Amino acid sequence: MRNRFPSFVLSLCTSVAAQSTWIVNPGGGPGVHFTDLPSAVAAASDGDTILVQWGPFLAGVGGFTTNKGLTIVSEGQVSLATLTTPVTVSGLPTGRQFRLVGFDAPLDQEMRIVLQNCAGEVHLENLHAVEPGWFAPGGPSIDVANCALVTLRDVEDFGNPAVQIANSRVVLANCRLGITTLGLAGGPCLHATDSVVDVSEPFFQTGFSPVCITLLRTHLRIGGTAGSRIAAGDPQFSVPGTPIVATLGSVTVDPAVPLLASPVTSPAITGTAVVQTTYVPATWSGRARPGQTVTIEATHPANSVLMQFVGFPGPATATPYGTTLLALTPSPVFLLTVAFHSNAGVTATPIAIPAWLSPGIGFAAQTLVLHTTAELGTAVQFVVH
Repeated sequence: MRNRFPSFVLSLCTSVAAQSTWIVNPGGGPGVHFTDLPSAVAAASDGDTILVQWGPFLAGVGGFTTNKGLTIVSEGQVSLATLTTPVTVSGLPTGRQFRLVGFDAPLDQEMRIVLQNCAGEVHLENLHAVEPGWFAPGGPSIDVANCALVTLRDVEDFGNPAVQIANSRVVLANCRLGITTLGLAGGPCLHATDSVVDVSEPFFQTGFSPVCITLLRTHLRIGGTAGSRIAAGDPQFSVPGTPIVATLGSVTVDPAVPLLASPVTSPAITGTAVVQTTYVPATWSGRARPGQTVTIEATHPANSVLMQFVGFPGPATATPYGTTLLALTPSPVFLLTVAFHSNAGVTATPIAIPAWLSPGIGFAAQTLVLHTTAELGTAVQFVVH
């Protein structure tokens, strides 16, 4: 099927109401509206976009608290310091979307983000803490509680754990938790209680921590390829570890995803949850840069039909085929590709991002896999930046 993304973008963008765009630069200058991020967040209105630039001498910005539906985009991986003042999104109303895209934590700091009591949707993308702090984190780095939908794409962080979830629906696509730039592992990766969590193409590793993922009354699905991994402990130093410990709830894992225990003969999953090993349809993507190509990757089993859809992101909506994260109304959803696959594997769908597309516009992609049954895969969101 011919790639219809350019006409799709035109169709979608004509339905988006004009909103304000604010420029933040710690050094000021022509065209700059604010010299600090908290002031810009305080002045902005729902639906606005905030573009954050590097200041002089690579001056970055700090954390803030908001309940607004904003899109905050870094122009060039600006440093976002959250150690003393985290990014906090609390009480986001239904129908609002908050996005934080393209920031790095300062060296020797984790990135601290608190998301609580959000009826709207929150999306975190291209956020990187590449080294843990001088002292081990005393609590979670990304803390999600009582949220309708939180999605993470290409998020890299540390913490105790790196991501903590309670009473929420969360999707993690192509995230690296607990891994330093030197490949060293640094702490538990994911704790979830009373939640629904989907994970696509993970790279989680704990090192000296005994458990990578801890679950209580949570439903977890993990999909991906042999290039992903969920590992606990360190066999080189005889440190025991279990990738997943789950109490009640359920765990469904694609057999393609390596679950690495220490020692290797130990069970990969322990606890009282219902465990199933079967194909899990998963989707993830790269970065969507204006004027370049973003590639959406999706897994499929043998003898199946893969249908790749793209549209605006929306709230989690139940369908006869599973839960969709595409906004079904009033904006259109487009079918980009459809193909039969005799062998199991990954299908890559390249999409050319128009150069004129403004930073901050978000999209979602999701597959429908026709195999023994029809099943929606996990979705991925990506923001043009």
